[in-house]
Amino acid sequence: MTRLLADAVEQAQSIRTVAVWSLLVGGCLVVVFQLVNFLVLKPKRRRSMGAIRFQLPLPSSAAARERPTWKPLLLAVGFSLPGGLFLLFALLNGKDLEWTYYLIPLFYFGMGCSLAVQFGRRDRLGFLLIVSGLCFSLMSVMILAGIVSGETWTSEWTGPAGTPDHILQYGAAIGMMVCGPMIIYGTVFGRTNLREAGIEMGSQILPWADMRHFEWFSYDDNYDLVVTVPSGGSALSQLFRLSDGSARKDSGNKAVKWLIPVPATKKDGINALLTDHVGT
Repeated sequence: MTRLLADAVEQAQSIRTVAVWSLLVGGCLVVVFQLVNFLVLKPKRRRSMGAIRFQLPLPSSAAARERPTWKPLLLAVGFSLPGGLFLLFALLNGKDLEWTYYLIPLFYFGMGCSLAVQFGRRDRLGFLLIVSGLCFSLMSVMILAGIVSGETWTSEWTGPAGTPDHILQYGAAIGMMVCGPMIIYGTVFGRTNLREAGIEMGSQILPWADMRHFEWFSYDDNYDLVVTVPSGGSALSQLFRLSDGSARKDSGNKAVKWLIPVPATKKDGINALLTDHVGT
């Protein structure tokens, strides 16, 4: 029996080692693919689309046009709740809380703010993305501070597997350090660019031939432009895509609708540009 238990423990440690290193290698591959895409492929594709004719705010899901603002905010609160309850229960138990206890509430709150924007209008809820980026940036600082001070929260899980104590902490810190500022930068400086030969919406850069439909909706003194374009594909395919070809090659007949806020002063010019290239 003792021998069987020892073999089981050894096998579990081997599986754990493979899982840890697979996670690390996979993360490195994602970083490499994204760097190549960001530094080489996207700039090349932007240049092929010509000069920028109009700059507009980043798009939101078209479904958000008729969705009340309180619903995405409620989603942010609901998603953040588990992290808040975790911290509350720890405080009620009278524990002398270590810094690691604050990582979970920060993570849930940051993810809740980020998800809420995906279901609401980015032009009205963009501040939540900045809060999300600040949460992830703060997490990276806390994790790095823990490493410098010699504290660890991975050694019990990875130590027996032969993985260096701090390797996952370094990975988490670097990941958060990259994600946080990128979210903030994209929120503050990101734009939808209508170019001579196509449109650039966040991660998608499409020629006019790929845009299938557009329509206008008015609100207050401004307008919402709703465009129908091919889907960017699954999240996994977007992570590993190293192609600058047409979106139609990747997504077949699937289509998505995006909402882009347009000031009244730009409406006529944008409508003329789209009418020349896209069917209504």
